[in-house]
Amino acid sequence: NKDFSMKFQEILLDIPSKYLEVSNCIIERAKKYLDAEIDDNIYISLTDHIHMAVKRYLDGMQVPNPLLLDIKRFYNKEYEIGCQALEIIKDQLKVELPEDEAGFIAFHFVNAQQNLESSKMVDIMKLVKEITNIVKYQMGLDFDEESVYYYRFITHLKYFARRVLRQEQYEDNSSTDLAEIIFAKYEEAYRCACKIGDYLSRKYHY
Repeated sequence: NKDFSMKFQEILLDIPSKYLEVSNCIIERAKKYLDAEIDDNIYISLTDHIHMAVKRYLDGMQVPNPLLLDIKRFYNKEYEIGCQALEIIKDQLKVELPEDEAGFIAFHFVNAQQNLESSKMVDIMKLVKEITNIVKYQMGLDFDEESVYYYRFITHLKYFARRVLRQEQYEDNSSTDLAEIIFAKYEEAYRCACKIGDYLSRKYHY
């Protein structure tokens, strides 16, 4: 890709090769850990980000990450990569970056997998948070954010949120019999789902 190649060459002119080596090490680890397709542009964006983050840190500047808690909750695998990245940076560049940077690095991997703009990812996280809040208060639940069930639920919601924001409908031609059985058996969950539906209709016209 010519455009990617040109951007990559520009990055290499401005940034010492040790940052590229660190970035490459983090990306290779992420590919194995996430087991997902990752956009090649992350080689540019992550290398550039790490270079600037280290420069800011050495200049005594710290940038707080307002999305850190949400990233930890909704993208815990990517956040784990962010934490591992900080260890690699500490080991290879001898700089100990703050936890906020683990969130920023995680966000690069979220974007690289979804191939969406950062603003879209923020919208997805916001919608997921809104839905989980409805479930939490309607069902009287206290989520165990470490459980596999929570992880599956959040994963489902992230894809659902993408469809809502893109105004896409899920085509399902299967029988409604199963849905009716579920509605009858899990009345409280059904009422909660209806509340979510009402909320999405009002706020997102979906």
